[in-house]
Amino acid sequence: MSCGAKLIAKGLKWRVGDGSLINFWVDDWVPGCGKLKDLASIRIEDIDLKQYVSDFLSNGEWNVAGLAAVLPCNIVHRILSIHAGKTHSGFDKEVWGWDKSGNFSVKSAYLGASEDVSQVLWSWRFIWKLKIPPKILYFIWTLVHERILTNHHRTVRGMSNDPFCPRCNVGIESIDHLLWGCRDAKFIWENVSAGSTSSSAYRGDLVSWLEGNLQCGVLSVDKIPNYLYFACVLWYLWKWRCNKVFDVNFSIPQSPNLIIKLFAKSWLEANTTVSNKVAVMHQIAWVEPAENWVKLNIDGSRNPISGIITAGGVLRNQWKVWLKGFAMKIGVGSVIEAELWGLYEGLQLAWSFGCRKVCVETDSLITVQLMCSGTMSNHPLLSLIQSCKNLVNADWICTINHIYREGNNLADGLAHMGHGLNFSIVFYEEPPLETRDIFNADFSSLVSFRQGFVSSAL
Repeated sequence: MSCGAKLIAKGLKWRVGDGSLINFWVDDWVPGCGKLKDLASIRIEDIDLKQYVSDFLSNGEWNVAGLAAVLPCNIVHRILSIHAGKTHSGFDKEVWGWDKSGNFSVKSAYLGASEDVSQVLWSWRFIWKLKIPPKILYFIWTLVHERILTNHHRTVRGMSNDPFCPRCNVGIESIDHLLWGCRDAKFIWENVSAGSTSSSAYRGDLVSWLEGNLQCGVLSVDKIPNYLYFACVLWYLWKWRCNKVFDVNFSIPQSPNLIIKLFAKSWLEANTTVSNKVAVMHQIAWVEPAENWVKLNIDGSRNPISGIITAGGVLRNQWKVWLKGFAMKIGVGSVIEAELWGLYEGLQLAWSFGCRKVCVETDSLITVQLMCSGTMSNHPLLSLIQSCKNLVNADWICTINHIYREGNNLADGLAHMGHGLNFSIVFYEEPPLETRDIFNADFSSLVSFRQGFVSSAL
């Protein structure tokens, strides 16, 4: 109970609404930063620990000068991307910080509780995607977590007093001995080495050895992916070991490679479907809105090195005329934050420009799904999502549609321009020079091509 309570407390993070309930210095509210008092650029004795997040907000805008006076620039940049203090930002709430939805899940709790997160992430995100027999999949998952009941592990757990290998009766049966050290294991690896590109690369690091081989998709001479062949070898090492335990007269086959290859090839053929799809080329071009409508194209961008996010958008009418555009540099955040900021500012621009029939287009499917979804009271980005929804549902006709990125090039160009700006928003009455060629291409209905697949008639 005590451990569970500590885990829950560790996983809870604050989602900022109006900022009135969150202690600026002590509470965990900036993603990935922990308590800000430990990161302050001023002396700890000069910190007012009674300050709230709302003390640094004014009419939904961050007090950038105030933040910069007490925090390093990289932390300020992360705060700037947090949408808060707006009319529809809602209230402050503790949500589950180890899941992007803000909802608790056993999987996220398990990942958060693990001491070696990188190991767990690898096992969850990589192992379960392997195209290998399910029983071998579960075996490898157990293996990488060192939960295979070798005689050594059985002895440690008090299940046996004999830690020695049942095959060679010489070494202690650790996992390393099971897979590599035993004479039977060495014989098998020598026999199958011709069919595996990297199975002989063991250097004492079990996880690296497993990961390196299981990520190798090179085909063997029998057209079997190396990861499948390698996984099957591991399985037969364990299977034949267990056969020896239950049958003292059992001996390793003289040609184990033939048996393992036959098993792997048979499973591969049984689980390979012949595709009846053929490649086709789609012609994609930006299409002007219907009569009396305005089209708003928006996009977001993120620098993978700095984490800086930007957004951009443009309003055009039925005659393809540029009405107004914008580019903005937001702060440090995620791609979806960039997309939502672009939608929020774009909708505000369209409303203030007097548009009352607006067709929004974005190449972010997640953004469209968030706008069409129901209540998400625990979502970490609720303030931004709810503010966008409020604008979409205002007293006008507003639709939001997903398009391919090839039809959203102008908004993409504006979003990328944001990386060259200060942390602000800039409006454009006409196409900026950097995007003029893209605007002209859209105006001329220039077509881009995108490959897709369709089912062919049998």
